[in-house]
Amino acid sequence: MAYRLLALGLGARLALFAERFITSRTASLVLDGKLRPQTGLLQGSPLSLVLLALYLATVLAGPGVFNYVDNFAVLGVGRTYESVKAAVKRAWADLDGWAEGEGLTFNSGKTEFLAVGRKGGEDSVRLRNHEVANSDSVEVLGLTIDRRLYFRPHA
Repeated sequence: MAYRLLALGLGARLALFAERFITSRTASLVLDGKLRPQTGLLQGSPLSLVLLALYLATVLAGPGVFNYVDNFAVLGVGRTYESVKAAVKRAWADLDGWAEGEGLTFNSGKTEFLAVGRKGGEDSVRLRNHEVANSDSVEVLGLTIDRRLYFRPHA
């Protein structure tokens, strides 16, 4: 994390603070009556969201990639279904390449594909070694988005 902050030009003092904050955190939780010591940055820390945003800054700078905490969305826009699909594949390749370089993987079971438009193709996209079928709808932060943007579940 310190290296990432330095690469973003945020200065050595902030990088050192973040490194010390992350590596010197401990907490103890009681689960099922047993004390379980935990190390590392806890999710509930307000600073964890700031550090996550800084950690993801490089991948989110590219076109077509969006996130909300640890959920990502890839957007492809084009005049034809094929151009949209190509844009999604390019954005996914960038995101996937970044994740692989960071030693991260995506949960293929949670990966969804939705083509929005008059001709939402019936085929699928191949993302790494996983085939993702075109869905009728996806849910994003409680909002159901369907192929025609009718939003019927919310009417």
